[in-house]
Amino acid sequence: MSAIRTTGKQALTDLRRVIGVLREGEEDGARPQPTLAELPDLVAEARAGGTRVGLEMTLCAEDRLAPGAQLTVYRTVQEALTNVRKHAPRATVTVVVTADAEAVHVRVDDDGPAREPTSSPGYGLLGLRERAALYGGHLDAGPHAAGAGWFVRLDLPSPVAAHLPQPSAR
Repeated sequence: MSAIRTTGKQALTDLRRVIGVLREGEEDGARPQPTLAELPDLVAEARAGGTRVGLEMTLCAEDRLAPGAQLTVYRTVQEALTNVRKHAPRATVTVVVTADAEAVHVRVDDDGPAREPTSSPGYGLLGLRERAALYGGHLDAGPHAAGAGWFVRLDLPSPVAAHLPQPSAR
């Protein structure tokens, strides 16, 4: 019952946010959803909370990525940082966001202690997988092969790809 209540509350909160964004001209305190431009602020907040985190963003024309896809990238990084604070609070984290000719790629790695994936993961990663699927993408997460640390990887096919410089064939 507790899980149902928590999930229901989160769904209602998300729905209220979406409705708030859709309402034009109404001043009810609703804010637009975060975009890629706000990732540095998210990382700065994590640092202020004591997390050692680095950010590398190499994106061209990020404004051409659909707002919902930008939100998916933002939420993926946000959830990964939250999980580090929860499961590996002394870990160092690296966040890398890049784009190539086919997709936008997000990789969040930490060097925390070895931990096994649970047989019943929380709703955070499940929700991120569902968000990724909505945009034709894929999210993978788990312990590093070497044993220590954890990774979260998101790949989203992107219309940005059409606007990136293509390598010349030689």
